[in-house]
Amino acid sequence: MKNKIKDFFILIFIILAVIGVPAALFAWLIYTAIDYQVKHPCTDIKDEGLISLAQRTNTNGSGFYFIFVGVAHVDNKDYFYYYSGNENSGYRLNKVDNEDVEVRIFEDVASESARVTINNCTYPEKYDFHVPRGSIQRDFKL
Repeated sequence: MKNKIKDFFILIFIILAVIGVPAALFAWLIYTAIDYQVKHPCTDIKDEGLISLAQRTNTNGSGFYFIFVGVAHVDNKDYFYYYSGNENSGYRLNKVDNEDVEVRIFEDVASESARVTINNCTYPEKYDFHVPRGSIQRDFKL
């Protein structure tokens, strides 16, 4: 009798494990999708006037030194900085982390119609910069 009860509990455990693990993974997937939508709500695609655009690398470092032994960490991150807006609403400085979003630059407009289009309804977010032809300076040295 004890073996039958033991076998019954083992069978129940196996059934719960086989059903429970995929169910838990599925629940986690649904939770992650809902959590992303809450943190990154999809708004209308924004189209703003573009005043200037620059790409910069920020270097940050940290570390410590103790009795001939030291540890340091240096981090380089690429950012796009741009001014957007107009004379009526004012100008804003914006910073875009190049690793978290998709950035595309198009040389396809006249200088008075330079703009940035921000689409946060996609993953990753897309930033499309439309700049005048010939306005991008490449490989310059200071």
